[in-house]
Amino acid sequence: MPSRFVIVALLAGLLALFAGHGVGRVQEAPGAKTRRAVYIVKHGDVKELATTLGKHFKDEADIQAISGPSTGYLLVRAAPAVVEEVLKLVAGLDHSPRLITVELLLVEMAAKGGADDKGPDEKEFSGTTKEVMEKVAAHQKKGLLGELRRLQFTAVENQPVTLVIGEVKPYTVGVAQLRAGGISRNVAYRNTGTHTKVLARITGEKTVALDLEVEHSRMQIPEDGIVLGKDENGLPVRSMEFLTDTLKGKVSIPSGQAVAVKEVRTTAKGGQGRTWIIATASTVEAAARESK
Repeated sequence: MPSRFVIVALLAGLLALFAGHGVGRVQEAPGAKTRRAVYIVKHGDVKELATTLGKHFKDEADIQAISGPSTGYLLVRAAPAVVEEVLKLVAGLDHSPRLITVELLLVEMAAKGGADDKGPDEKEFSGTTKEVMEKVAAHQKKGLLGELRRLQFTAVENQPVTLVIGEVKPYTVGVAQLRAGGISRNVAYRNTGTHTKVLARITGEKTVALDLEVEHSRMQIPEDGIVLGKDENGLPVRSMEFLTDTLKGKVSIPSGQAVAVKEVRTTAKGGQGRTWIIATASTVEAAARESK
């Protein structure tokens, strides 16, 4: 049996006849029921392409993957009409990865009224990016929203990207009255921040699909938290609560649109802290066109 190296060498010689083209084809005699073709994989993973095409054309085509020293080849054997379909589909799948701009907006609801205060409707945070951002600004002006965190990055299509933003924040763990007057605060520190992992895919001409994993840790002082003491003005100093918002899910986003991905609720002694995640994404090319 010929070695793998010999097979690749033979393919390379055959494909040299088709330099500059993605497909090298060897046709059967006129009237033959089957046709053989060789496709040079330029950008994609040859094994993944073979698996995907094999499932799509199950029982219709025989598709094999061969990895060369610097490229890969797909060997296709099927009825002439099916071969044409395979080559057309693989040509569409085998493209260079595109860049995708992604923005996530973490919206913390203002802690007012406890768990019964529903605040803004989540549906308000879906629409065009401009409309949604205007609504967010309006709600924040009314005091209905707390802290906003914007995460912006560029992802390569079908490649996961991770973004970590962390900070160390102080919080009061005790208050003592001084004999000479005034108070002394006992302070500790805790790591907070956001860990995000995104896998972006282009599923249509104007649609981006995101696989999202978000973990957002934060601190909050509840209105009915434990009283540690009183401050310089005689007001109660309450204990801090620590919340973690998590999201693991998928969302499809039309270009130029913003979508409320999911509402995350974190239960704590003082009630519920709520965070909404708004996502927007588009290809770099689309973003450039929209900015003109």
